[in-house]
Amino acid sequence: MGEQLPCRIDNEGVNIMNKITECTYLNDIKGCEVTATYECGYFLEIEYLKDAVQKSLVIEFQSYGGSMGYGTKFSFSGVDLPQTLIYKERASTKLPLEMGIQRIVEINRYKKNADEEQLEIVYLDEEGLIQTYLLEYEDWNLARFPKNKPLTYEKIECDDTVMPSELFSTAVYKNALAFALKAHGAQLTPDGLPYSFHITSVALEVINSLSQHRIAYDEANVAIACALLHDVLEDTKTTMGTASIDIPDIISVLHGVNALTKNTSLPSKQEQMQDSLKRLQEQPKCVQMVKLADRITNLAPAPDYWNEEKRKNYVKEAQEILDALRGCNPYLEAKLQYRIDHYDIVKNDPFLAFYGRRGEEKIQLILDKSHPKYLKTFKAIKKLNEYVYETYELNLFRQRFEHDTYCNIPTAEGLQEHTKVGIQYISHVLNTKDLLNLNTSIDPKIEEYIRTIYEGEGCIVQ
Repeated sequence: MGEQLPCRIDNEGVNIMNKITECTYLNDIKGCEVTATYECGYFLEIEYLKDAVQKSLVIEFQSYGGSMGYGTKFSFSGVDLPQTLIYKERASTKLPLEMGIQRIVEINRYKKNADEEQLEIVYLDEEGLIQTYLLEYEDWNLARFPKNKPLTYEKIECDDTVMPSELFSTAVYKNALAFALKAHGAQLTPDGLPYSFHITSVALEVINSLSQHRIAYDEANVAIACALLHDVLEDTKTTMGTASIDIPDIISVLHGVNALTKNTSLPSKQEQMQDSLKRLQEQPKCVQMVKLADRITNLAPAPDYWNEEKRKNYVKEAQEILDALRGCNPYLEAKLQYRIDHYDIVKNDPFLAFYGRRGEEKIQLILDKSHPKYLKTFKAIKKLNEYVYETYELNLFRQRFEHDTYCNIPTAEGLQEHTKVGIQYISHVLNTKDLLNLNTSIDPKIEEYIRTIYEGEGCIVQ
């Protein structure tokens, strides 16, 4: 089991099952074949088949006790439980439970008062006989469910509500998107597009899969919410809690987003990825889907500045993700495998150049893309160039083309186009505004970028 990423989740004791209506869930499971049952802390999960779709009914026990007596209320959800659930400051493991239920006849609720209920599961056993389990406070421990126990409370009559026929809730989509847009603010993708382009693209991959591989309504809503929110904790300073967003199954969404978030305290990106995958393997399939959709989206044509090694590693990582999460969604799995198999790895542009001017002289700083520190050096130069322009109105490199200050060089002949410069050029330009004067306080961002550039000096072609 992977190390649990510290959850930035408030603990307000909000009901995890703030759902459509109780009757909706109890009506949906009537007459359905049961494929498995599980227990996890305060929860019982019954997996069943409905119109060839694998679904779950999760029953939450809300027990109370005090001087006035003890009792239980029940709440319901359609999202399957994760392998590890952190709820009410307690971690519980999902465990199989042999209850002998072959088919649900019906599930009935009985009430003594506003806070005291019983739940009766009427089912067919392996021999086709009708049996019952009675859920109440004394017997909330699943190993002690009494069979065929007489009922003493008044039955609560259910209406005839059914699960929505829509694939997902547009209200969930809009509320999750609104929160994500505020969190990401002016953040851009590596291609310079608003970050909403990325998160909505991931959500669209999830939505598109619903018509190809139908999942339960509640699971679809969790998947879409996680898709829209999956980078909030990793890429912004925004925290998320049970009261942050008005959507059902908020606890499931928060657990999902945490699993999709890398633990940056781990020393390497590889370790961070493996840790995240372990935590995702403990999440419901509807959360695992989001990771596949995210990598499908990211396996679009690579940024121009990526070298061949980076492309190979990215495809290799995508395959690791797919292998770790197989079984969560056949449509997304097939689409990701196709993207992996057809990804353009070979890149015949061995050099990259930043362009500028020194008086009337045209200059270029050239990077060798085969150097092991190429990518770090490239990013440091690019960020330094952007930072000193925005902060000090200082140009290290100028736009050679309409949209950027750098360009790939496909052949060695391109190296001779202009005068080549190195780190000394960068230092000289910075010192025109006294930004590298050791006798004064140096801007910490400039110091960080310069240190990285010096470490990768070997990839600068002189």
